[in-house]
Amino acid sequence: MKELVYKTRAKEDVKAAFNWYEQQKTGLGYDFLDNLEDSIIKIQHNPLLYPKTHKNLRRTLLKRFPYSLYYLLEDNIIYIFSVFDNRQNPEKLP
Repeated sequence: MKELVYKTRAKEDVKAAFNWYEQQKTGLGYDFLDNLEDSIIKIQHNPLLYPKTHKNLRRTLLKRFPYSLYYLLEDNIIYIFSVFDNRQNPEKLP
């Protein structure tokens, strides 16, 4: 399996999303993390599965939540650049 590296922005995105969903309903933040983990496992097993959509970053959509995960594959490392809230202005993309 490929090594996974979270960029600072991605860590902040995940933390903000988790906190927001937990404030909405207890346990919903953990559902978000589970959904995110499902997407990451798919990426680790087949990192070329998803298309390049922004600069050289590839994107996958989370199934249950309105988020996109932007990542870059370099050698044997998958860099997670952003867990982007799709309700934001697209100019804020990484």
